[in-house]
Amino acid sequence: MKATDGNRKPQECGIRICNQKYMFMTNGEKDGVKYVVLTRQGGGGATVAKTGKTLCVGVWDKTADMSNGKK
Repeated sequence: MKATDGNRKPQECGIRICNQKYMFMTNGEKDGVKYVVLTRQGGGGATVAKTGKTLCVGVWDKTADMSNGKK
C-alpha cells in the first residue's frame, strides 16, 4: 500500500509476490486510481493499483509464452 503512495524505502514498501522480490520503478495516479509499476530480476514485473475499495495486482514474465506463441 505504501508503494502506491511513492514511498521508495525498501524496508517499508518491499514487495514480494509468489516469493519473487519486486523493485520500485515508478508510480502515478490516473482518474483517482493510484498505481505503482515494479520490476524483478530476470525480467518481468508487476503493477499494483489502489482504488478506494480494492487493491489490484497484475504480474507478467518476459519469458512466458503469449497467446500468439511468442515470448
